[in-house]
Amino acid sequence: MASGQWGEVTAWSVGGVVTVAARWTSPSDSWQDETVGTLPAGMRPPRELFAPFARDNITQAYSDVCLNVRADGGVAISGRGGLGHQGDQMQTSLTFVAAG
Repeated sequence: MASGQWGEVTAWSVGGVVTVAARWTSPSDSWQDETVGTLPAGMRPPRELFAPFARDNITQAYSDVCLNVRADGGVAISGRGGLGHQGDQMQTSLTFVAAG
């Protein structure tokens, strides 16, 4: 789906069940949303969904950064301020049934 300097986002669908997975490295201590792509029709959720990231080697969810998947197919990494540090490596995935 998308890859670049700060990470990679991939998406796949099997039988109408979609998974969006992301690996991300925080670009700075403070940043906003980063739009990373758009899911094609047939792979979009019925409403906006989000999943918090988990940082490498840390057992807690990293709730200040979320993977957002919108009903229009837009996919973004959302920096919500707070605990981010440049270079933090994070990962998450989100699985849902595509809207009919």
